[in-house]
Amino acid sequence: MNKQSKPADAPSAHEQLNPYISARREWNERYGDYVSQAKNWRIVAVLSGITAVMAVAGVIYIGAQSKFIPYVVAVDQHGSAVAAGIADRASATDPRVIRSLIGRFITDLRGVISDQQAEKAAIDRVYSMLPSGAASTTVISGWFKDQSPFSRSATETISVDVESILPISSKSWQVDFRETARSPNGMLLSKKRYRATLTTQLSPITNEQLIRLNPIGLFVTDISITQIL
Repeated sequence: MNKQSKPADAPSAHEQLNPYISARREWNERYGDYVSQAKNWRIVAVLSGITAVMAVAGVIYIGAQSKFIPYVVAVDQHGSAVAAGIADRASATDPRVIRSLIGRFITDLRGVISDQQAEKAAIDRVYSMLPSGAASTTVISGWFKDQSPFSRSATETISVDVESILPISSKSWQVDFRETARSPNGMLLSKKRYRATLTTQLSPITNEQLIRLNPIGLFVTDISITQIL
């Protein structure tokens, strides 16, 4: 004779007779899921509140930072002040390298020395910083034609002392320099001060020979020189 099996979750006879156990069982079945869900939502709410507080604190911190933008102002020995730009602006090329090349450019351009080979090397360095077809190339070629250093070296030498190199903008520079002229026997002929304004640009170089003369690809695209009286 087969016996009918009783479901595993069916209440026992004792549980059916005990009203407290039956009530607890009914409460668990009816409200247990609600209590569990409410607990989970409370955890989510607490985490969301912490995240919101951290976000607000971050916004307050950022808002409290200084909004002032510092500028560097360079003053030369003659009292001329030139704004050098925003202090926190980074440059791909060290400005000291650019200043050095500009100073060398002016010295090579305006100097006159008796050593012909050294003079030729100086002129080569000048042309290594002149792009083809630029206004500066025309101006400087005319200067060398009218004031050939090879011819002038027979009667005088010119030493150049660069006094200041100051940026006017991101591409323009102001250079103050002094020229001292002496006769072949060393007698002082004259001392004159000049101011040059140069416009520059950085361009990549692939020619190996040119890289040796102009390693960072700094080119002078325009130049004007006036005497300071």
